Amino acid sequence: MLGCRVMLGPRVMNLATLQGMSPYADTDCHYQGDSQIQSLDLNLEATSVIIRKGDRFEILTHGLKPADSEVRDGWNTEYSVRGKEAVFSASMDDDQFLAGSNPESVVQVTVPEAMKNLTVNLSMGGLELSGISLQSIDAVLDMGTLKLSGVMAGSLNASVSMGDADMRNVDMQNGTVTVDMGSLTMTGCKVTGQLDAEVSMGSATMDLRQKNALLDLNADMGDLTVNGTKAESGILRTNTKETETGKGPVIRVGVSMGSLDLDLDGDIQTIREFPASGKAEKD
Repeated sequence: MLGCRVMLGPRVMNLATLQGMSPYADTDCHYQGDSQIQSLDLNLEATSVIIRKGDRFEILTHGLKPADSEVRDGWNTEYSVRGKEAVFSASMDDDQFLAGSNPESVVQVTVPEAMKNLTVNLSMGGLELSGISLQSIDAVLDMGTLKLSGVMAGSLNASVSMGDADMRNVDMQNGTVTVDMGSLTMTGCKVTGQLDAEVSMGSATMDLRQKNALLDLNADMGDLTVNGTKAESGILRTNTKETETGKGPVIRVGVSMGSLDLDLDGDIQTIREFPASGKAEKD
């Protein structure tokens, strides 16, 4: 079911486009799905996306073309439900993107407990996830800011090509976090399986709720600091004192060009060889 309130007619739309405005700047739409939906796939270009926990699944948009519009004007919005999967996409042709994209457009999604899988691909803007608990989360942002707060995930994949990734109180079993150019901040996060984090150019600041973990840390061109102590080299392989040798959660962090600052709840001790599997030898 969907209902839309469109404030501008087709003729005004064309005039607005020529003036460098989005013809849908004042358009609000509401999309709903039934309780059987377990997966959501979002594909968006330039907008702000907010995803939060709610009692039912729904999508609210502001500043985007209605999905049921038959007007062909270079703005494209689609919404469909196939079985237990909902797919929502909003895009613009290149000329419309340059002439009349709406920087104030917003997509708000509420996710109920029945939802299990979330995939978001956003070209440019802000992506915010808060208070949701899912089996898998896949969030890809080309340019902008990615924020996760109070999120729980069995599998988490978060990627930012250019911008910042800010994760607070995020619990995950396994996770992959990459930032090509920008900063990675993790505060109050916890890993029970394995975390692979990488920053190509920028900095990584991580404050983890970890008392037992195997660590594989690498800062190629920058300072490496663990629990307030600067490492003598940019490579450090350790385990916490509460971790049985060769066992425990695994945290791998690499920064190619920039600094890495990691704080843990537990003290650490250096081990001679970080194992892919099996036992580790102490110094």
